[in-house]
Amino acid sequence: MSYCINLALDAQEPHPALHPVAYHQQNRDLVHVIDQRLYCGAAAAQMILDSIGSGLLDQDDLYTINNSNSHVESGWHSGPDGVAYTLETLKPHSFPETFQYTPSISEEAISRKICWSIHHYGVAPIALVFGNEHWVVVTGFCASKAPLSSKDITYTIYSFWIHNPSPLTPYVKPPPPHHTGADGCGIGLDRGTPHELVAYSPLSPVSTSKYWQVDYMTPIQGGTWHNKYIVVGDSDPAANLPPSMAPIETGLVTNHNTIIGRAVRGLDEYGLTGRDPWRTALATASPGEPILVEREDVNPRRYYYIVPFVGDNQQVPFLVHVGAEPSGAFAGSIAAPSGASTHLVQAFPRNRVIDDFADREVQVGERRVTPRADQLLGHLVWRPCAESLSPYWPFYRFDADAAGRQVPVYVRIDGEQFPELHTGKGM
Repeated sequence: MSYCINLALDAQEPHPALHPVAYHQQNRDLVHVIDQRLYCGAAAAQMILDSIGSGLLDQDDLYTINNSNSHVESGWHSGPDGVAYTLETLKPHSFPETFQYTPSISEEAISRKICWSIHHYGVAPIALVFGNEHWVVVTGFCASKAPLSSKDITYTIYSFWIHNPSPLTPYVKPPPPHHTGADGCGIGLDRGTPHELVAYSPLSPVSTSKYWQVDYMTPIQGGTWHNKYIVVGDSDPAANLPPSMAPIETGLVTNHNTIIGRAVRGLDEYGLTGRDPWRTALATASPGEPILVEREDVNPRRYYYIVPFVGDNQQVPFLVHVGAEPSGAFAGSIAAPSGASTHLVQAFPRNRVIDDFADREVQVGERRVTPRADQLLGHLVWRPCAESLSPYWPFYRFDADAAGRQVPVYVRIDGEQFPELHTGKGM
């Protein structure tokens, strides 16, 4: 890799025009909020506005502005036009650039525009991922060289750095405006995902895994922006490229040594072994048992593994996402801040899920069902939803019987039960 830049506060690469981005989690979720407002767009706007000098603005206020100015299409918590309006309206007077949203039929065009925003303007853009489900802040990228323009297609993108404002801490009212370590925003255990790397191009010659293109930055389905990809950032035009056609491979590798090998090799190839907090954690952490997860929202069926790295103290300082297909590879990783643990330290083992949730009646819509132990899937599942906006937070699933019909009952890996999962726009 010959050019890497990261606008996160732990960035190690010097750059003359950086606007460093502090992490802030979104402060509400569907489970805890009666009015069902979801705050990823508000948290993303909060991070960007804070980075360019607007100060730490309240997410309740930011959500209201995002939502009330999402006019192009109804039904969004934070629509692309609403997020762009909020950034443009609340940016400081001293900030000279213009914010706008850019849709494109090409994932590659949007991805290259993301790189240009970070490199040329030193400002992190906000990207819509998992179709129209979720806003994240892209704080950095690694590529073969620096881009020459927003339309430059002569370089290879290797990876992106992400501030994912979810998962959430329990809802607190009023929501905290910033993180201090005590207000539940972005620090330590169960405090969102500030350190996430997402692989873009495979570095191994035997791999065809392209996680960002196939499973992460995916097109909107239906509505005004059908089959479009969207980023909110600078006003420079994106390249005029044809629709993206990333290869999709199915299949399942079951050999855990192969999966662990992919995880270990990827950490080295993408430079994480030399970067904190991974570097510090690796002094005591080693790979544990891979966790198999099925993507519920895609067709054909696809799987991936989460490989937890476990320390001597049984903490889980970081996780690695690995493709499960035959030519799959390292797909990404998240890490807790140095000295802390990821949420997986609290993961419920299968036997506890059976003990706590099997043979207990639960209301699912208008039906009452009783999941049985033999109805619990042998692997975990995940889809982007209000209950989990990160593939590192999958679910156990009972396929309970209701008058001869299978009814899913979900238990998130941290032990919270959900009789249904909710999807939406701009959560």
